[in-house]
Amino acid sequence: MAVLPEGYRGRLPRQEMTNLTELLIAMEERRILSVVVAKVVGREIFVLLGAGGPGLHLFGVMSPEEFDEKIFAGYEGFVGEWVDVVVTGYDAERKLVSVSRRQARLMKRHELLQTLAVDQVLTGVVRALQPYGAFVDIGGLHAILPVSEISHDFVQHPREVLSRGDLVTVRVISLERESLRVRVSLKAVVDPWAAAEGHYQPRAILLGTVQNHVADMVWVRPEPYYGLEILCPAIPGRTYLVGSRVRVRLNVVDGRSRKLRGRIIGGAS
Repeated sequence: MAVLPEGYRGRLPRQEMTNLTELLIAMEERRILSVVVAKVVGREIFVLLGAGGPGLHLFGVMSPEEFDEKIFAGYEGFVGEWVDVVVTGYDAERKLVSVSRRQARLMKRHELLQTLAVDQVLTGVVRALQPYGAFVDIGGLHAILPVSEISHDFVQHPREVLSRGDLVTVRVISLERESLRVRVSLKAVVDPWAAAEGHYQPRAILLGTVQNHVADMVWVRPEPYYGLEILCPAIPGRTYLVGSRVRVRLNVVDGRSRKLRGRIIGGAS
């Protein structure tokens, strides 16, 4: 059975604990539970485990150290989100169940690493966005999705395409087991070249729309569009407005690297 990323179970019918006996059994079996972060009070993080009777609820509590293997300063941002935990104890006096997200993630990570391999296709949940890429939970591990691996089109910042909590299908492109560094690709899952092949020929003149202009390069989306943009050198001193239409001479159709390269020869008439 595949290891599911944290947050994925939030899309499935919820399995709530209905009484303390069930929770104690879950603790004995070291069962991983998918629960919602309910609130943060001081240094304690409370998760909703289920209904404890009419008008009552069962809560689990953990410290920041048990929320993550590192002391995670931003745990307040998880309120309302689904996380994985294991039950680690019960305080009868406070009537509180102690839980640990850290231990649940270590268990899932151990299971994931038994089968994880380069070129494997996985389901992941986007957990954070940075200018250089996105962090994707693939089941106990946060893999890095570089911005260059998000799309075959130009992406300046991951937030243009992705949002926190998005469910994505990614392919593992590099794996360092000792350092637990995993790089994944979104664009490697689909091959737009299959749709584009045969539609573009060298020396063809195409109409297109400017998608981006960075330094000395311009990305042009040709018409019709089959999932690949044309990379063109910018003419020195000329400004290319995003959305403007141009004419492009297609110079290189490279099936091996899945790239189109051309030269802008003027504006659309």
